[in-house]
Amino acid sequence: MTSMPKILGGRRGREFALIVFALLGQATAAGAAAFAVRDLFSSLAARQGFTDFTPFLVLGLSGLAIAILRVFSRIVGERMGQSYAYDIRCEIYRHTSRMARQTVANRRSGAISLRFVGDLTALRSWVGLGMPQLVAAAILIPVTLLVLYLIEPEFGLYTLPLFILAVAIMAVFGSKLPEANRYLRSARWRLAADMTERMPNAPYFESIGRTRYEMDLIKKRTDTLIDASMERLKSTEYVRAVPEIISAIAAAMIIWLGFRAQLPTGSVAGALATLGLGVQPLRDLGMVWNRHSAWAAAHEKCIRALSQETLPARQGTSGALPKKLPSVSVAYLHISDSAETLVEAPAGSKIAITGASDTDKTAWLAGLAGLNPDMAQRIEINGTGLGEFSAKQRSSLITFITADDPLLKGSLRRVLTLGLPKRPSDRKIIRTAERIGLGPVLERLGGLDGKVSEGGRNLASGERICCLAVRAMLSRAPLVLLDGLVEMLDTDSQAVFFRWMRKSQATVFFTSRSHVEQTEIDATWDFTSRVAGIRV
Repeated sequence: MTSMPKILGGRRGREFALIVFALLGQATAAGAAAFAVRDLFSSLAARQGFTDFTPFLVLGLSGLAIAILRVFSRIVGERMGQSYAYDIRCEIYRHTSRMARQTVANRRSGAISLRFVGDLTALRSWVGLGMPQLVAAAILIPVTLLVLYLIEPEFGLYTLPLFILAVAIMAVFGSKLPEANRYLRSARWRLAADMTERMPNAPYFESIGRTRYEMDLIKKRTDTLIDASMERLKSTEYVRAVPEIISAIAAAMIIWLGFRAQLPTGSVAGALATLGLGVQPLRDLGMVWNRHSAWAAAHEKCIRALSQETLPARQGTSGALPKKLPSVSVAYLHISDSAETLVEAPAGSKIAITGASDTDKTAWLAGLAGLNPDMAQRIEINGTGLGEFSAKQRSSLITFITADDPLLKGSLRRVLTLGLPKRPSDRKIIRTAERIGLGPVLERLGGLDGKVSEGGRNLASGERICCLAVRAMLSRAPLVLLDGLVEMLDTDSQAVFFRWMRKSQATVFFTSRSHVEQTEIDATWDFTSRVAGIRV
């Protein structure tokens, strides 16, 4: 299990300390401003004119200091939140990269998108906004009560119970927010997953008459999302309404206390100014509940994602990597009589894998590529267990390409060479692409710098398969594994690919559903039984 990054890890601890100091500075400036207001109103009530302009200077500088420190703390808080989101984003991606291919493939792309966008927004908002607001409330509210007490003890003593009551009521309403945020997140997840899956296929759904059905589904998901959003909104607004009511009651009480005790106008005005400065952190405290509950829901999902099983860690070996694989030996058990059979493929052999189901053949090639932890324990390369090689070392030894491999958005050059340890020259890439039948693609896109859309959507299905075939032909790895690729090539492209295989010195394994002429390959391995072990 991968652990979550620490909230105050790295430089975030220092940034949080800066926020605390900035908030202490705001509290000091707010107190100074309150006393300056009191002195100014006292002079105004005495009608003696302003002989001392110090209160004006203090009031102006206090406002400037509060503004600067508030902007500063907000900027530092945002940087802290973005840093935390970046660490989590990297941790989730790193963890996902170590998971089995099939496990990742079984997850809906919309759910993955929500985790990298929605969940990270909630996590970032808590660290960048929620935590600073919580600290601000913890500092500024007590300072507000202290200044009120210093102006007039009754102001502080009577206001304290109101603030306590406000926090208690907000806690009651805020207790419903965690469940409301989980419900809202679930509704967002379903809608995001459905839309991510369906939007790229909208023209196809229209062609088969499913648009109305899909629109009904979108409406159903949207209605659920609206209900969840309204539930969360009501709880949030109830929490945010409490400070407004309490502040109005507190202001009326201060005026009444001042009138009853015949206090100076300056004291009442200073108390009201102080109350105004203290109500804002109380309002922010209302948002803290919402941000924390959203953070808790996202944090729970991220912990669950990071607890999923990964492939065994590969530290790498110190020995030199072999330039060629001498031979491949496979030991497997016949289900019928449990007899073990050993078959061998000399270096440079071209082997067609047939007989088993597509799923079993894919699993076998994945095991040979080191992506199946159970099989990796029984695979050796020059006497070294395959599981001991790092991902970088395996990428130099093995090229594993499936018909479902991604075509990322970018240049055609990138698509044709993705995953190759060393990119060939443009001349070689173009020559290989033209041989396999991609000449029209090069012309249509404007050469290797032409842009391929996400998933290769601006390419025909046959052209996408040819792009993957070019990757295999450009590979310099001594062992090439191809799953479901060769048989999907058209007749002319397949003939070119077989000519490349015959000339290549690499050992090539490829899956096939049908019989392959022996003139094209060295052997056919019919795995109709369970593979027990592999030795390379």
